[in-house]
Amino acid sequence: MTDAPTPVRTSRRRMWLAVALVGLIALGVSAWQVTARSHTLDHGAFGGAARGGTSYVAADYEEIRHPFQAGARHVIAFSVHNPGPLPVRVTGIPDESLIYDIEKVLVADAAAVERSRCFCEESATAFAPLDVGAGEDLLIFLHITLEERPWEACGRAWFKTIPVRFSVLGTGRQQRVPLGYAMGFQVPGTDCTVVGTSSYYEN
Repeated sequence: MTDAPTPVRTSRRRMWLAVALVGLIALGVSAWQVTARSHTLDHGAFGGAARGGTSYVAADYEEIRHPFQAGARHVIAFSVHNPGPLPVRVTGIPDESLIYDIEKVLVADAAAVERSRCFCEESATAFAPLDVGAGEDLLIFLHITLEERPWEACGRAWFKTIPVRFSVLGTGRQQRVPLGYAMGFQVPGTDCTVVGTSSYYEN
């Protein structure tokens, strides 16, 4: 005949069960945070630079270069790819550049592009937070205006990424998403075969 559990034993057992439960919850929260914070976006298959650019191929990337004129407006078309395995919610494109100001942002998800059968602004709407599933792309049309900068003749500014705000599992994130090419702007000069000494690069 076994002894009946005493109140002390029962209390200890409950305490250890509570400790184990708290540990499991903490482990789950930690794994969830690591998963959310390690999730990254990539550039999608669709993209295009503003009209009038000239292609320059460097060692490991292509630069689409445009004349730099303060106040000039351009449209950068690019896509953000969510490789998964989690869905994300794209929440904004921050206006942080020293090269340009953002005037307008239009977006189109895969369903909108499929309906219009057009990888163009006709399939896009004014930006609002949008869910992007695993393996899906979000098309973004970024209307920008070049800032007034004191570049010398033949001076050049360029960037390869665009900052994108998004959330994963409710955790807010910001990442510079690659365009898949470099977008460049060069101040006109009489001979720009040699790039001017003034230059600015945003990642």
